[in-house]
Amino acid sequence: MFIITPYDTYINQFYKKNSGLNKKSYVTQKKAIDQDCFAWCGVWDKPFEKLGFKTMSVYPNCRDLQQTWALENTNKNLDISLILEKQISFFKPDILMTDNVSIYDDNWIINLKIKFPFIKKIIGHICSSIYSTKKIKKYDHILTCLESIKRKIIRHNKNVFIVPLAFNIRILEKVKSKHHQLNKIIFYGGILRGEEMHGYREKLLSYLVNNKTNIDLFSEAYDYNNFKIILYTLIKKNIYLLINLLIKIPFLKEIILNNSFYSKTILWGSLKFNSFNEDLKRNLKKPLYGIELYEKLSNYVASLNVHGDVVGNEAANLRLFEVTGLGCCLLTDHKLNNVKFFNSNEILEYKNFEECNEKIKWIMKNPEKSKEMGLAAQKNVLKNHTYFNRAKLILDLIKNE
Repeated sequence: MFIITPYDTYINQFYKKNSGLNKKSYVTQKKAIDQDCFAWCGVWDKPFEKLGFKTMSVYPNCRDLQQTWALENTNKNLDISLILEKQISFFKPDILMTDNVSIYDDNWIINLKIKFPFIKKIIGHICSSIYSTKKIKKYDHILTCLESIKRKIIRHNKNVFIVPLAFNIRILEKVKSKHHQLNKIIFYGGILRGEEMHGYREKLLSYLVNNKTNIDLFSEAYDYNNFKIILYTLIKKNIYLLINLLIKIPFLKEIILNNSFYSKTILWGSLKFNSFNEDLKRNLKKPLYGIELYEKLSNYVASLNVHGDVVGNEAANLRLFEVTGLGCCLLTDHKLNNVKFFNSNEILEYKNFEECNEKIKWIMKNPEKSKEMGLAAQKNVLKNHTYFNRAKLILDLIKNE
């Protein structure tokens, strides 16, 4: 069983875009989400089925989908927090894998194994800074896309393995390749603040905008409002300070540490009161997700990738494989392990703001060469970096441990 938690923003937008979907059957709703190919939605089932497993993937934070499952399988309107356990009881998985260790932490694992002794292994996947090393000791295996995260975790959980992200080949079934791409570059992604988030990304995009670089920017930051940013920052910092005072009270400490909300507040203390660059804000377009995003991406000759601060000198994010899997030329920040995934004739790299701007200009002047690089990278990705490749890797790791 795969326990996947897609962004709430995405789920809300998807149901709003697909009016009436929440009235359909569970199978219809689930299929619609999976076919939209957002992040990990629907990526693991087919690869593991090819390897001989019976699978079920669930999205516990997708309220409409979950409540439909409950009505169809229990004839009751259950509280959203209870439905996942009902699904586990129904499917009786030998192995559970989740992408959200901050919610599904050690206390959850302990309770789960008591209630459901048929579960043999619980696997967590981490590829961001949102986790607590002290609350993932009970996982049988931790998978991560970053060596730096592995080094932090291994002191608390010795069964940590590197499993990079990958390309969902179902995207190619939905998005037709464009023969006449825009001779332009695209960036898509968040611009979140806080320690190990998107500080460098925000500065680079601001630089490109200030230099009138020919780039289209799609981001959730489209809706940012400076007054709200300052207000929310103030509220979050005060919550962080309050929690760190309360945690000093002995009888409250255990309650706070065992609450999943605590893991969300860990980074709030590092938030800064910086207003958002107005020029950058004016150049942002509404965020796109799923197939709508990939259709848009396929219109461009190249895409800019800027990793979050958490990665340090490592390449790791999903955009590496989404862009190249679609045959689009990838311009990405220089990382020591880029060569682990791509050859120099498959991607372009930059080491600083100025070089990034120069490489964008080169792409504009050399669209045919850029397309050739994108297609070369695509061939590599479809051979070596799909979720079927990763499923085989995961199976080998947990078998040999």
